[in-house]
Amino acid sequence: DVKQQIGKGYEMAAYKPISADKLSVLMKLYNESLQKFKKDKDKTCEMIGVDNEHNNPETAAMVVVANAILNLDEVITKN
Repeated sequence: DVKQQIGKGYEMAAYKPISADKLSVLMKLYNESLQKFKKDKDKTCEMIGVDNEHNNPETAAMVVVANAILNLDEVITKN
């Protein structure tokens, strides 16, 4: 389940559960990215970095979300 994956990724990075608002924003980012990657196989391969079994729109969209999580203020400045 994508929501669980995003929630777990956030929790591992920020050491706290994700709020409903943040989950909603990250789900929107995932869905928008997924649609873009479904239309452009080259961009998908570019995001993944290799052409193997992980080269699919779903993984590429999750990479975008993971990058967003890692760039959140609460992750960068956690104490």
